[in-house]
Amino acid sequence: MSILLRYDIKDQPVLIIGAGHVGLRKAKEYRAQGAKLTILSKTFLEECCDIPCIHDAYAPSYLNGYKLVYAATNDPLLNHQITMDCKAMGILCLSATKGEVGSVLSYEDDNVIIGVSTKGRYPAINRIMLERFVQVYEEEYAGKMPYLYALREKLLSILPARKEAYSLLKKLPVYPVSFLKFLLEAIQKKQACLLVFHGVKIQSVLDGEITSFIEALKQQNSAYAYHFAFLSGMVINTLNQTHMEVLSLEESLSILHACHIEVSLYPMLMQDGRFHIQIKELLQPYQAKLLTLPFDGQREVVQLIDIIEQTYSKPHQDLLIVYHSSTHGAFSKYAAQCKVKKHTRIIQEKQVPFLDSATFTKQITIFSLYMLSGTHMQKDKEALMKQFHDHDITMIQKSCLQEPSIQQLLFHKIQAQTG
Repeated sequence: MSILLRYDIKDQPVLIIGAGHVGLRKAKEYRAQGAKLTILSKTFLEECCDIPCIHDAYAPSYLNGYKLVYAATNDPLLNHQITMDCKAMGILCLSATKGEVGSVLSYEDDNVIIGVSTKGRYPAINRIMLERFVQVYEEEYAGKMPYLYALREKLLSILPARKEAYSLLKKLPVYPVSFLKFLLEAIQKKQACLLVFHGVKIQSVLDGEITSFIEALKQQNSAYAYHFAFLSGMVINTLNQTHMEVLSLEESLSILHACHIEVSLYPMLMQDGRFHIQIKELLQPYQAKLLTLPFDGQREVVQLIDIIEQTYSKPHQDLLIVYHSSTHGAFSKYAAQCKVKKHTRIIQEKQVPFLDSATFTKQITIFSLYMLSGTHMQKDKEALMKQFHDHDITMIQKSCLQEPSIQQLLFHKIQAQTG
């Protein structure tokens, strides 16, 4: 069994004995690491000409003054003798001969050292394997390392049980950078707010709508750390298979609870229904605070409809507002009670196939009430375009999260409940 040791050779005097291909390879490697290099050999390859050289046979007297020696001759017995001489003089010695102390091909940056060795049996494959390992590191871990280091320090200080801390630390490397950054901020602020969506599979929506909304929310209230979580296991699996990593609500709650962080959940759902019930069931073991739905009462529904009317209503042109039905949803209860303009209609999506297009003006603006502009919004668009194929249709390609006035409404609702 071998152990790997790290030894910084920058500005250190290093002697390589032997100037063949092995010696040249080591010379290039050590010079790249900043060593003060000298090669001792009776014969040299042409490539060694720009390295300080001693043209002579080996003698123990040449070892004086060096911190590290590498025995790279083609004579195993001589390499062994060099190793023994160095040991007697207290000099660290590595050897190209199998069975002696050797070095490994390595990669190093500010965060990690990655080493590979075939124990001298197949040196040519070392670099191939190292490049593969470095690629995995750079793609999956390099961006996470600063946050992982900071989280380790924090968790070891706040979690009294080391076993509990180490169990958590083992999980963190697989999480996306965005969550690690959020977790570190949540530990520092000691409180977090999770925005809970059903889910969306489109990267541009994740980046352009959810992330942008959270950044704007931070400007409104910086006392909390903010992040998002999804409910749909199917959506999460699809995203993770395409390397668009997101966490489920249950997993997010589990991590935050383990870190003793006070958590508030804001359900980013248009109405009460089965997804809202699912959130209530999931949060029970974690003592999280559930904030009310964005549009849970008549006042909020009226405010939302007023905003859409003020923004998109035009003279002599119908405005059609479409919502998804829910048995206990606020829109199902209060939409019919909204005092809207003459040319505004509010319907649920199941009514679309039964609409009489002849009762509408030739020009129609349509706003579908979705929190995010995902695939369901696209399906609504296709159904409405088919229903009003002989009309001049303007489909508003904005979700509620993208509409500035509705954004402000959401901000105020969160602010009122979190302080």
